[in-house]
Amino acid sequence: MAKKSNTEIIIRQENFISDWLKEQDLSRHAVRQYEAEEFKRSVVLAIAESPDLQECLKSEKGQRSLYNALRRAAALGLSLNPQEGKACLVAYSGAVNYQIMKNGMVDLLLEGGIAEYVRVEAVRSGDKFKLISTSQGDDYSHEIAVTKRGEVVGFYALLSLASGKQAVKYMSMQEIEEWAGRYKPKGKDFAPLFVRDPHGYGKKTVIKSLVSSITLPKQGAGPMLMEHIIKDDSEIIDAEVIETKPEKGHGPEDIKKALKKKKEKPEEGNDPEAGENPPLPDDNDLF
Repeated sequence: MAKKSNTEIIIRQENFISDWLKEQDLSRHAVRQYEAEEFKRSVVLAIAESPDLQECLKSEKGQRSLYNALRRAAALGLSLNPQEGKACLVAYSGAVNYQIMKNGMVDLLLEGGIAEYVRVEAVRSGDKFKLISTSQGDDYSHEIAVTKRGEVVGFYALLSLASGKQAVKYMSMQEIEEWAGRYKPKGKDFAPLFVRDPHGYGKKTVIKSLVSSITLPKQGAGPMLMEHIIKDDSEIIDAEVIETKPEKGHGPEDIKKALKKKKEKPEEGNDPEAGENPPLPDDNDLF
């Protein structure tokens, strides 16, 4: 049998994902408006650029974990294009996990009205960094070394909140490593994303830690979108397909209503990972 060309493989991958998208009712999972076609193209691109993701498609276990990851991804519709840094699919142990990245978290913070400005930076050994906490909010100073900045020693995130206050969080590289050590597959030292991109993992983690530490409004789309950030590290350890049903009043329609009312007066909602796995498309000749 002749070896398939890269073009043929990409076409088969696109057909495979298209079949899945046709069988899934994406509107049932989406909690915010986005371009479904652009999202689909980003899914195909993410898989086409990753041999590890392509390997997962060869087994039923890998395919089902991909469905689970894409169901989570479809809730927010953040681009999976690696160049945009908004969200990604991470393959390990023959399974796929969905992760929200720094730029995706920034989008959700701004869209949800939690923050009016977001800044996330790395601190290097040659820099001078100082964090000041007061009753009026947090402040910091970051003096960047002009030359010989050295290695990255930590990360900080700044949120200018809608309330007018500032919140700042700093995490050292050691704290990031400890975090990555809590969300790892059996037999591994760290979370796969940390191993692949430690700086990207550090930036998204310091945002998550900061969001978890601030007092969020009780109403509106913001708190509901923030739950996706806070729960982002609930990884599918050892490729188990984990399904969780939204709490009463926290489903996709609740979040959609809150987003629509944001300019007037918002409401409440949450994470939509309910539903059965769809039947697998016929994928015997995918590669």
